[in-house]
Formats: sequence, C-alpha cells, structure tokens
Amino acid sequence: LGQWSCNLKRKCLYGWVVYTRDKRRKKACYDVALEGYRHRLVKIGVMTWMEYYNDVCLRNDQDLLYETFQRKSRLIKNCVQHWRKWAKARSCDSQVRPINPTTRVLESPSPGTLELSS
Repeated sequence: LGQWSCNLKRKCLYGWVVYTRDKRRKKACYDVALEGYRHRLVKIGVMTWMEYYNDVCLRNDQDLLYETFQRKSRLIKNCVQHWRKWAKARSCDSQVRPINPTTRVLESPSPGTLELSS
C-alpha cells in the first residue's frame, strides 16, 4: 500500500507540473498575441490620427486659399467698380462740358492735332 501511495503522489505531482507548464506556455502565447494585437491597434490609431491631421491641414489650407481668393476677388471687384465709377464720371464730365462761345478751334503746327484757345 505504501508503494501505491508513493506512485499516486508521483503521478499527481507530475500531472500538476505538466499542467502548470502548459498553463504558462498558453499564457505566454496569449501574452504574445495580445501584445501583437495592442501594437496593431496603436499602429492603426496613430495612422488614423495622422490621416485626420493631414485632412484637417489640407482643409485648413484649402479654406485659407479660398479666403485669400475671396479677399483678392473682393479687392479686384472694388477696384473695378471704382474704376467704372471714375470712368463713367469722367465720360459724363467730358460729355456735359459746356461749350464756351469764346473758345475757338485753331490748327496746331503739328498735323492731326487740334488746340483750343480763348
């Protein structure tokens, strides 16, 4: 009976050693897999952040270009309107200019030009 008891204890101890070794091996495999998964998640997260930042920068650049374009086009529009008003006022002034009866048209010495004299 003593030998049977020792063999049973040996078998139980050996089984427990095998079980704990397999449990450690499985835990190590699980930890490696989990570390790889975490690394992949971090990589995907960083890539997503970089893409988002790139999109935001492009959008900001496009918005800045659009605002610059709008500002310049407004400036050009104002300049054109000012020039139109100036040209219209100038043409109206030249057309409405009263004729002075004492003014005479004289021929200038150079051909093709006219000179006014009072």
